[in-house]
Amino acid sequence: MGQLTIDQGSDQLISFQLDQQLGSPLANEQTMTSIEIPDVFVSSGDSFRVEGIEQGSLNTAEYVRIDSIEFIPTQS
Repeated sequence: MGQLTIDQGSDQLISFQLDQQLGSPLANEQTMTSIEIPDVFVSSGDSFRVEGIEQGSLNTAEYVRIDSIEFIPTQS
């Protein structure tokens, strides 16, 4: 199974396994998912790293595909 990790600077924000069975090996509307990472504070100059690791054979791999990353301002 694949894995996705997102870091902000030297801090890991999230890491999770790509292990959902969504009914298709293709990247399409049926297999699109989203995650929300709450309480992330971004300052000017912050760096982010997104690391994806795929695992498996051609027909069974959990590929790491990212369509977008969105930062949504909130009021505190």
